[in-house]
Amino acid sequence: MKFRSKLFQFLLVSVLAVLTFFSPTISQAGVQPVQSKDVVIEGNHPIKHIEYLSVESDGSTKKIDKSTYDAAKVVKEANELHKQSPESITPKNSNILQTDKQAVVPNKKQENKTKQLTPAQQESVLALEYSTTFNEFTQSIDLSIKITDIIGQAPIVVLSNLSLYAGDIYDDAYYRQGYLEVDWQGSQIHPGQIAQKSFKVNSTKWWATNHNTTAGWVGSYPQTSSEQYDPTLANKKAVMYPIIYNGHSEQYMPIPKRANLPKTDNPVDWDSYKRGAYIAQYIDTYGNPGWDWSEADIHHVIPRAYGGNNSFDNLFPLPRQIHQQIVNPWWSAY
Repeated sequence: MKFRSKLFQFLLVSVLAVLTFFSPTISQAGVQPVQSKDVVIEGNHPIKHIEYLSVESDGSTKKIDKSTYDAAKVVKEANELHKQSPESITPKNSNILQTDKQAVVPNKKQENKTKQLTPAQQESVLALEYSTTFNEFTQSIDLSIKITDIIGQAPIVVLSNLSLYAGDIYDDAYYRQGYLEVDWQGSQIHPGQIAQKSFKVNSTKWWATNHNTTAGWVGSYPQTSSEQYDPTLANKKAVMYPIIYNGHSEQYMPIPKRANLPKTDNPVDWDSYKRGAYIAQYIDTYGNPGWDWSEADIHHVIPRAYGGNNSFDNLFPLPRQIHQQIVNPWWSAY
């Protein structure tokens, strides 16, 4: 496993089905609708002609056709439907917490998520990619929204925001630090279109993102997609907490629940006797891995300097090189 790559991407492909609805024929004896563009004639009904006018930027007025009006109406409906992301959020997935212990244990490394809405008839598809990158070189979090594919008819409006939230405790409130927002219309909507924004990281936090996207096609009501992603812990240099898996015990190294642990003046003692007791308990719990324990470090998940204790659940065996070159440097920037 390599730990140099700090790219953390959350990929969402939002598939929006577009259905075109046609007005049903009016079933009345001797009455058949006759339609020609904007003129509708029905027996026993007055003749109607609809004229559409638009106000120019200089205040002048001009006549527009119905297709232009329909497009403007879809954009208006999309704007009304599209709402700003909330100022604060809380994680939805709290079942991974061990509240009676000092640490949070992830089930496994997060995978990219895909959500699909199945169309009932002929479809047009818009694929959007939402990316969150923890960039240790610039000590920033980089957000991006990208159109990766369009199948069928392109939408005439795409409104999207990807919001970044930060919190000090995994399962407590997260507050918005900023957001990336796009308003793409017409020729701006094409595969490869991308918007990006960076946010500087100054302290260790739990970070989460939330997106809200609305797209509209001519002849259909705008469609909306929203998603909230599980939090990620990163230190003040924007380095993600290392995900380390023990193939023998089949356990992941736990993640501290708090991002604001204070230092203690009285750390607990740790010596060769306590180390030996842990190794014995590990073998009793998981079996003998046949390791050369002299080449292993016993890591305190919550370091003793931050109040961590010597309980079995707060200890995790690591190869010395990983401990000293990856895990310890992460805590040095805590």
